[in-house]
Amino acid sequence: MTIINDGLDTLLDTINGMYPDLKDVKIIIADFEGEEGCISSTVFPGDGDIPAIFVNKEISIHAILEVIIHETAHIVRSKESKSCLKKHDQKWKQIFADIEHSFYTKMLTCENKLDIM
Repeated sequence: MTIINDGLDTLLDTINGMYPDLKDVKIIIADFEGEEGCISSTVFPGDGDIPAIFVNKEISIHAILEVIIHETAHIVRSKESKSCLKKHDQKWKQIFADIEHSFYTKMLTCENKLDIM
């Protein structure tokens, strides 16, 4: 079996196309519960190494996709500001919206539709 329009593959392809310098970021989907019941977190190593995104495996696939977009926006915003930002400022909101729009547009394009012939 093959998933023709795999949302996770499409999302990673979208993010890597928009931000090729993030291709080495690791996403870990596992048993995870952050502070105050958070379902995800991005760890920014103090030595300037590559960040990692942790996502709770118990959430739905749709939620996982949205969380990856959310955490990616934090990484992009932090790179732009040269510091680790946890805030959802206007620039972060725009980055999030840009990634989300590109992803959903890609999911709806002809290249992701089933070819039944």
